[in-house]
Amino acid sequence: MTVPAGNILLYPADPQNYDMALAAAAISGIPVSPNVLGNFYDIWMHTSSGNYLVIAVGANANTALYYNPCGWSNPAGEAGGHTPFAHATESETSLPGANYFENGAGTTALGTLKLAAMLAYYAVHGSYPFGWGSTLPAEADASTSCNSGMNSNQGCTC
Repeated sequence: MTVPAGNILLYPADPQNYDMALAAAAISGIPVSPNVLGNFYDIWMHTSSGNYLVIAVGANANTALYYNPCGWSNPAGEAGGHTPFAHATESETSLPGANYFENGAGTTALGTLKLAAMLAYYAVHGSYPFGWGSTLPAEADASTSCNSGMNSNQGCTC
């Protein structure tokens, strides 16, 4: 069983990773609108609902969902520095449940693109893209620091 493309959300929190989320959506057959979503408040709601597989695309998105170090507004009214969210532990072909998301942040830009695309493709199709192998790129850890590149409402760069 796989996840319907409409139930997968790609979350970028900066312009560069928005472009990577668009590419991952295209490779995987996920509709760009409304499934590439750069709004932190909205992605928080969707992650906590358990109705979506959320993939944080890039280090800034992973950091935002894991720690919210910038103290962005959220539906739970939680202060910055923590969230109720945790990483799903493996590639998913089903919804991981409320408060879980996939870390699509690689340790390099190419790693992020490949990781996000492989996770998204696997969720939709039940396998990795042909010719890409079965080894995922290394994941970047979330940071506890807010940085100026993070955006709570990243719009389309297109």
